[in-house]
Amino acid sequence: MNKFEKIKRELKLKQVISIYESFSMTHYLEVHNVINNVLMPGEILGEDVFEHLCRRLNIKKSKKKNREKLNIGVIPSNLFYFQQNQYGLDLIFYFKGDERKLLFKDENEFNDGMYHIPNTLYFYKNKSIYIYAFNKWEGQNTKLYHIAMPNVADDCSVCMGNVKREDRFNLIDIMNQTHESFWNSYFREWRIQNVDIAMKQWNNNRYVFNKIFYKGRLHEQAKSAFPSIIFNGRPQ
Repeated sequence: MNKFEKIKRELKLKQVISIYESFSMTHYLEVHNVINNVLMPGEILGEDVFEHLCRRLNIKKSKKKNREKLNIGVIPSNLFYFQQNQYGLDLIFYFKGDERKLLFKDENEFNDGMYHIPNTLYFYKNKSIYIYAFNKWEGQNTKLYHIAMPNVADDCSVCMGNVKREDRFNLIDIMNQTHESFWNSYFREWRIQNVDIAMKQWNNNRYVFNKIFYKGRLHEQAKSAFPSIIFNGRPQ
């Protein structure tokens, strides 16, 4: 018996999976620990865990041509937090860094071209966007940094200007559209302090996780942005 199984037995730990349906008829799943017959706050079931569950239950995957349909209503693995209330939709999600073409307006010293961008994390608050950079994903303890570039304010909020975003009702679509609309927009006006340091790192085509751009750990920033967020009783 491993250490985790021993703890589960001592706490009489069980798990319950809840299925939720939205008005748009999409679904998502949450897993809840049950400790001493008390239902604990839920955690969204990621796509990788969902596929593992299907294998355990001997549920066959759909054919390749139908894989896209399977994603409808399945929580993507890069979604960290989800909440829908009377004020709108709150999400926390992330994307891995890559190399892509960035577009700059004439008032900047940069040229349009291919740049290396860092891993990015988004707070999506009823269509308002806050964006951070991170080096290594460590869940709620992930260290977040300011993405020091035009259009992003000191509080990490994003000015999207005239960028058009269509209404989306699927989590994957919302996340992809947010990510693509930010990086495909024109970068115009600097809205931060330490502009010289920021410009130097982009001119060198390398994002540097500089201490002056450090904002705090994910759970600290999330609790500030989403006061009602719950981390399932885990240590902060």
